Amino acid sequence: MKKNLFYFLAIALPMLTSCSNDTVVSTSRSEIILPKTVKYSSTGSSLVNSFDFTYSGNRIKSITGINERTDYTYEDDFIVKEVKYNTQSGSDVKKEEYSYAYENNKLVSTTYAKNFTAKYPNGSYKERSVYTYNADGNAVMKKYYKDLEFFEAEKLGDIELERNIDQLTFVNGNLTKRVSVISWGSYINYSDTDTTEYLYEYDTNNTPFKNILGFDLLMKDVFVNNAVKTTMSSVLWNGNYLNSNSSNIEYVYNEEGYPVKVSERFKITEYIY
Repeated sequence: MKKNLFYFLAIALPMLTSCSNDTVVSTSRSEIILPKTVKYSSTGSSLVNSFDFTYSGNRIKSITGINERTDYTYEDDFIVKEVKYNTQSGSDVKKEEYSYAYENNKLVSTTYAKNFTAKYPNGSYKERSVYTYNADGNAVMKKYYKDLEFFEAEKLGDIELERNIDQLTFVNGNLTKRVSVISWGSYINYSDTDTTEYLYEYDTNNTPFKNILGFDLLMKDVFVNNAVKTTMSSVLWNGNYLNSNSSNIEYVYNEEGYPVKVSERFKITEYIY
């Protein structure tokens, strides 16, 4: 089974570059620092993908690329909906939709849908993630899914299957460890990997999205600081070693401690505030 790691834009996990540095670019301002434009390029290529951010105060309204746009909806200070559209045809075609629910200022559930058609106006593929928190602030995430089109073809009916269970460990507001285990409650298996462990190391600088209201609650690899190293290890159901690799990310920061350039294995991300 292919594991999903929540991630947003430039915070991609598998990378093989040198360790992070403390290069600083001078800038000075008094307003709230928010990313206005993010640019992505690949090493050895002149192609640049650019995304523009729009806000109402420090509430994000949308992120717009050449052929796509993501809109955000708030209730009070919480992001409750995120909808991604394909705009290439000149009109909005919904591609993906997230809905978020909270209790006690923490995310307790996420629902995700895609493959919107006339037959399946609410999406033929859906996922649901449920979070429960321990007294120490760590969490367990259980993910469920349903593929209506596939299940119908296989005559499985309108059911929901448990996909995986993740143990999440946090230190100082950063996700430092994630242990993802395939749930044997799902009898449709896509992989013979049973357990995958992810370890994350962080710097002490600000993430580009620090001041976007509610962004740090979405469990999309936007936490307090920037991940500078990730290590992934997988084992088979019988305990045999399968795979392990480590990745590093290199940052250039402005004088306020926000990244302006991020170098990864094959990608460079630039932030304009």
